[in-house]
Amino acid sequence: MSNQSGSYLAVIKVVGIGGGGANAVSRMVEAGMSGVEFVAVNTDAQALLMTEADVKIHIGSQAT
Repeated sequence: MSNQSGSYLAVIKVVGIGGGGANAVSRMVEAGMSGVEFVAVNTDAQALLMTEADVKIHIGSQAT
């Protein structure tokens, strides 16, 4: 992605893994960080429902 001057803009994504990572992502969202896409990854589907992340990825549903 480039702007009109030909320079490239950074694409920033923050990925929180597990309960602690998802909590950190939620705090960043609540703090109002902008220009960042937030992703939460967790095996706990209920915990994912509580996070403020833009993207929520449930993994390991067969393992836990």
